[in-house]
Amino acid sequence: MSRSVKKQTFAKICGTSDKQDKINANRKFRRRTKKAMLNMDFDRLPRQLREVSDVWSFSSDGLAYYMPAPTENEVTRWWSLESWKQIMRK
Repeated sequence: MSRSVKKQTFAKICGTSDKQDKINANRKFRRRTKKAMLNMDFDRLPRQLREVSDVWSFSSDGLAYYMPAPTENEVTRWWSLESWKQIMRK
């Protein structure tokens, strides 16, 4: 399985998934687009998702880049090889 392990070392800093926030933002975007189209108000059509929602109010604090994986002989004070593998799981 080629997609069972992350290829890049990015992970959430804190918070939960942004999935529900993205669902709500896209619903709001589509709703405003439909209303503007029905009213023939093409000047008020939203062009980007950022125009109708604020990504800074989503539940997570964003992504962080982690250091490269430690080798088996390397001892780090932040994490071991087992904890690295846990971070990189999908």
